[in-house]
Amino acid sequence: MMTSSEDGQNGRIDSDSRLFQAARQNRRRSSVTVGGTDIEIDDNVVKQRSKTLEQTSKQKERKMSVQYGDVGDMYIGQLYSADVKATQGTNFKHVSDSLYVAIRPLLFLMKCLGLFHTREWQGRSQIITPSMLYSIILMLILWASVIRFFTVYETDAWYGEKLFFKIARHIWWFQVAAASTCSFFAARNVPNFFERCHKMMKDRILLPYRNYIRKWSIVYCVIAAILVIVNVIFIAVWFNTPNSQYTELELTPFYRGQEAPVWFRVIYIILTFFASCAYSFSMSLMVTFCLVLKKEFNLFFEKFKNTTSVNGEYSGNIEEHRREHLRICGLVVTGDDIFNLHTLIVYVTDVPAACLLTFNLIFDQFGDSLTLPLLQLWLLLAAIFRLYTVTVAATLLNEAGTAPLDELHEMRMLDQDNLPSDKMVQIRVFIYKLTGAIGFTGWQLFTITRDTTTSIFIAVTGYIIAMMTLQTGFNPFIRAVQCACNCTPPMSDLNSTYDNVTSFFQPNVDVYVIGGEMIALPAIGKKSQYLVFEENTSRFISPDEWPPNTLDANSCDYHTLRHLEQLIAVNSNPPQTIDQLKEVLQEKWRELPQKPLQHAIDQFRPRQCVIVKMKGGCIEHAFNK
Repeated sequence: MMTSSEDGQNGRIDSDSRLFQAARQNRRRSSVTVGGTDIEIDDNVVKQRSKTLEQTSKQKERKMSVQYGDVGDMYIGQLYSADVKATQGTNFKHVSDSLYVAIRPLLFLMKCLGLFHTREWQGRSQIITPSMLYSIILMLILWASVIRFFTVYETDAWYGEKLFFKIARHIWWFQVAAASTCSFFAARNVPNFFERCHKMMKDRILLPYRNYIRKWSIVYCVIAAILVIVNVIFIAVWFNTPNSQYTELELTPFYRGQEAPVWFRVIYIILTFFASCAYSFSMSLMVTFCLVLKKEFNLFFEKFKNTTSVNGEYSGNIEEHRREHLRICGLVVTGDDIFNLHTLIVYVTDVPAACLLTFNLIFDQFGDSLTLPLLQLWLLLAAIFRLYTVTVAATLLNEAGTAPLDELHEMRMLDQDNLPSDKMVQIRVFIYKLTGAIGFTGWQLFTITRDTTTSIFIAVTGYIIAMMTLQTGFNPFIRAVQCACNCTPPMSDLNSTYDNVTSFFQPNVDVYVIGGEMIALPAIGKKSQYLVFEENTSRFISPDEWPPNTLDANSCDYHTLRHLEQLIAVNSNPPQTIDQLKEVLQEKWRELPQKPLQHAIDQFRPRQCVIVKMKGGCIEHAFNK
């Protein structure tokens, strides 16, 4: 007999069995014949697996696409929120197909060199980050070098090759300091550019030109690196080669060129490396942004061109294309706000630098060492390369932005007889925009177009001709070589010294005796004095036949007499006799600074070369100080 507990247990089993059978009967099945065998497929299982695969696919699409729906609905504040930064970063740099990733090699290298920074540190936005501090320190050091270079100028400098070389080197230091500053502010505005790109491209699945931009960003990294390496090599060789001209300028006022210790030279070369990086990589960044915007215009032009048939009949929506083109132009304006000051500095500095260096290569009388002419040739080529690279990149952007104009002129509108007036207005507005200023500007003063290339060449040529003409009036050493005229240069004008010294004596002092002692070589003295000696001397030798004198061989007396003249001129008690003059000269000699003596020592070897070249003639019109 069965107990009550067993009966209840069997009842539950029967109930569960009936529920299981009912569930199996309610389950929908489908049969599929495979290889002659019927296979039943559970539709619910298929739906569940399909839903899982769809969710997985959407997650992968969100990770791999440029933008997805959630981001498109965010406000600007949300784009910079902590949650978004954790997944995408401030500059959308964690999105694999973004523009930021395409140019990341260039930006990363600039960040390592102190030319780019971000405000993100450890996943959060910071006021000061290590990369920002790094950039600020480098920028301040470069500007300090610009200020330091003002000490190379002298009060007695005159129109010539040495002065032009000083100005060219000073311009270079200003260029690198300005480039680092422009890169610093560009890094602060780059997120706004990528944010605008993000909003404009949010409906796209892929960027068709992403690989193109990535490839060319790497190419311009390599080009900039080559420019840096070659520039450092030329400057280091010139600076460390014995007998190189003008090396005393580089470390002023700390040391006189090669007198600097080794550790200071190493620091100088390192600073030159970072300065060269600022010179080159700022150009590469600007050109890369030009390529991005150019490809965006090209993409729009292909879409616009496809709406026009072979016969020139246009069937698209002109207002839609006009608005899309206007959005790209807005992106160009954002990019121009980042680089317009850099572009202006390139034109303002590279053009005069090219003129000065070209003038020096034509007229400078180089010594035995070829390091200086090679350095100036390299600096000239680098300036021209940077100038025309920036110009060509901006010109290509301008041409890409105005490319639809020709297509618009050649098209024929469908149903043009019944074309409404509003569409005609849209076409006119579109044409007006295409014929306007599209592209990068020089601080919004001018837009870079194809005509800019020709203008640069004409400007450089004209400036060089003007400099060649001006030196006739400002350079005293370009007149006739063989002469006995009153035209000695201001730095060694003994005619003025003679007049000022003799004016201290009483009127009854025989100045011809003093003049006879002073005039002992060509290139000094007045023509009237030559005539006096010629009339009163039986064995007078013509000045053109005088051999090289001590003052010809050593310019020390020229500079010392000039400074002694200045010291004596301020004397409150003018000397009355020769003995008093001697005492005054001895007293003022002790006050003579070392600078004119050192200048004379530096000019000793070049002066010897000029003496040999002139073969005993007047050297003061041929000598290049």
